[in-house]
Amino acid sequence: MNKNYTMNRLSHLIPGYRNPSLKRKFFPDLIYFLFVVAFPSSFFAFVPTDLFYDIRLVYWIIGMLYGILYIKYLKKIGRLVGGKLLILLVVFLIFRFLYSLIIDQIPLTEVITIFRTNFFYPIAALGFLLYAASMDNERIYRFFYWLILVMLILGVLYLFSNLTGKNIYAVISKEEFANFKGQLLLQNLSALPRYHVILYVFGIFTVFTSKKSKYHFYWIIPFTFTVISIVRSQIIVYIIIMVLFFIIGNLYFKEIKLAKTIKFIVISFLAIVLLAIVFSSHVGRVLNKFGLDQSNVAFIASNIEGGNYDFRIRLIEESYTRTKQNGNLLLGNGYTREAGKGGYDFVLGGDTLIAPVLFTEGFSGLILRVLPLFYFLFFGLKHLKSKFQLLKYFSFMMVIILIPEIINIVQTSLFVLYTEILFIFYLFMMIIYNNKRNPSVELNNL
Repeated sequence: MNKNYTMNRLSHLIPGYRNPSLKRKFFPDLIYFLFVVAFPSSFFAFVPTDLFYDIRLVYWIIGMLYGILYIKYLKKIGRLVGGKLLILLVVFLIFRFLYSLIIDQIPLTEVITIFRTNFFYPIAALGFLLYAASMDNERIYRFFYWLILVMLILGVLYLFSNLTGKNIYAVISKEEFANFKGQLLLQNLSALPRYHVILYVFGIFTVFTSKKSKYHFYWIIPFTFTVISIVRSQIIVYIIIMVLFFIIGNLYFKEIKLAKTIKFIVISFLAIVLLAIVFSSHVGRVLNKFGLDQSNVAFIASNIEGGNYDFRIRLIEESYTRTKQNGNLLLGNGYTREAGKGGYDFVLGGDTLIAPVLFTEGFSGLILRVLPLFYFLFFGLKHLKSKFQLLKYFSFMMVIILIPEIINIVQTSLFVLYTEILFIFYLFMMIIYNNKRNPSVELNNL
């Protein structure tokens, strides 16, 4: 890789920046894209989940099929940064699955029912990565272009739905209708784009590396629909990402200049004002959730620290206590529910994913799942000074995304949903690996 890339030339190589004029393997890659990105959300919440019997089970099977068909690329995955950790985790999950059946003697239907809720994703991620290992960088860049484009379109549709009060989705995970001064609030978490943080960071970065003003929409749109979705933890994550962008970016990227920073601040201020006007009911709900509509500072502190967060901490404590009482802290209790059918069960829930992982897989599963997060974080910190600008850019993205999520570890889903953000990080490493093997490919596309 040429060490003398300027940032403006690099911008043409940033995944998602350009649409590669490539027709090769178009339909197989498109089908693959739809399976990886669209299928788990029931095609972005536009298709009823009833059509797929059990969408998570089918997604798990699809991922394994890709893994079986492209198993010959397993050695390449092992050579990627963090690749061996993913393979080790998958081996552990297969072992824990069989251990649940043979040693714990949990019925097969129960094991499959529990495993397909939140635990199979690393296996599916490895299967999808094996197909990606057959792709060259141009095809991977096309995948990213589709991803960025689709996330942008989905963000616009989500804003339209909330602006008009019209539910355009077939899948509803949580829908609230409330009247704030005659305005309708619609909350549909199923419809939120799954990779919106990639679009958000991509948008902020390209604002400073490109002369095109359109890239402001790439970060404004995900920030806006995150605010109006009223998910407090994600709003905090987005704010931390932006703060880290300027702190770390100013240290390592000379392209983040004062003039562009001032312009960014002005546009941000105008966007926030417009957001407050257009989505006033949503903003009011957000302020209420943070306690910012109260004058009592003590109330604000207790509001932020209490409520759902305390509930999640109690779930983790309960999970630890029950697992310890059973003498299963190392390997967990296996893939079985902790409560009877019909009752609330944190193993099947998503309030905090630490509790179900600790209960079913013990500290072994929890550690193996979080290891890649810290590995990518330390790898990113190490290469922020890299002379290879593309590696430097990937490292920067990983660092500013991972730090807030690790801070938000009680609520984050990164260490479970491997087919989302961590999958993207592995694709970054795939690009770097392919580039080292054939550096002339990137040079010829500048």
